[in-house]
Amino acid sequence: MKDLRSKVVALTGASSGIGRCLAKQLAEKGCHLALADVDQKGLEETQAMLIGAGKTTLHIVGGANVSPRVF
Repeated sequence: MKDLRSKVVALTGASSGIGRCLAKQLAEKGCHLALADVDQKGLEETQAMLIGAGKTTLHIVGGANVSPRVF
């Protein structure tokens, strides 16, 4: 697999399910994560899980349609 260390990944749907699992796997590969979701509580739980594992993340509450706020 390609080396993903220090790559920046923007991930939507990160508050639960596949998005949360993917966030965990990408963090384990060394990625820097920008997480987004409309579910603030779930997103904070995902971030807490990653921080507890020694990872640093940025989280943005909102859907993929909030690009003016993100960029």
